[in-house]
Amino acid sequence: MPDVILLDVNLAGSPKRGDQICSELRKLDLTVPFPVMLLSAEKDLATLAATCMADGYMAKPFDIDKLIAKVEAIQS
Repeated sequence: MPDVILLDVNLAGSPKRGDQICSELRKLDLTVPFPVMLLSAEKDLATLAATCMADGYMAKPFDIDKLIAKVEAIQS
């Protein structure tokens, strides 16, 4: 199982968006839940993250140290 899944909302070459994948992951019957975090430059990122039940989100562009801190926070 992954420690965390980072998903961009806009995935080039993918038939699905990151928030759609996040929603699908949340519907799976997994014995060990894992955190999902959305990354994007979308204006409605907070709404997208809440709708797909992501554990967190970060708007682009972002500072890598802040991303690491946020990932560490949702893992604990």
